[in-house]
Amino acid sequence: MPLFSLLSHIFKKKVYSFAGHHILPAIEDSETSTTEADFSAFCKWMRLDPSNQYVAKSFYHALLPLKQEALPFHLCHYQTNVKKMLAQTRLPVCLCYASYEGIDQKRAHFEQKNSASAAAQSNIDIIKVPGAHYVLWAKESPLSKIAKFIKSVSFISS
Repeated sequence: MPLFSLLSHIFKKKVYSFAGHHILPAIEDSETSTTEADFSAFCKWMRLDPSNQYVAKSFYHALLPLKQEALPFHLCHYQTNVKKMLAQTRLPVCLCYASYEGIDQKRAHFEQKNSASAAAQSNIDIIKVPGAHYVLWAKESPLSKIAKFIKSVSFISS
């Protein structure tokens, strides 16, 4: 992604067709299929329940392939400056983040530091979720806290 990002800044949209014809076919040919052992290792590392059908579906089917049509999406995600975007947001925001505590200390420190800068804004509610990347499937679900946030900012009285 760093290379595609640099090329997209220089060549704009022309980089998509170039990458689609010359770079991506080599990446696609080198891809290997995932196995049950890969899935089990992933669930163990991310502390996810391997019997959860949504986790399995996400692991095996929901990945957006790196194809020419998807390249703008991948670049947009890569180039997004989340700190800057949150600093400019004036509407109420509920931000759930994975703590990574006990999983990856370097990442845990990174997440703690980034969430602290967002917590300084009065319009941002921070929800720290124990676990890793897939916060929606964490054992300690953030859904009740999200519902509370929605009710607190709702303009419709019940």
